[in-house]
Amino acid sequence: MNLFSFSVWTGIIQIIGALMIAAYVITATLFLIPHRHVNRSRLMVDEGVINSLNLV
Repeated sequence: MNLFSFSVWTGIIQIIGALMIAAYVITATLFLIPHRHVNRSRLMVDEGVINSLNLV
């Protein structure tokens, strides 16, 4: 694995973005369980998607 390769860094950035989305989904799910605010949970997931797309 050559760390100076463009494709390696592209993959690393995509994995980080996917982990960010997963973290926001988990956070929204944990927020949804006690509070039952579906709209707020949806907004949290949307925010996570937008933030991870800003990473790229």
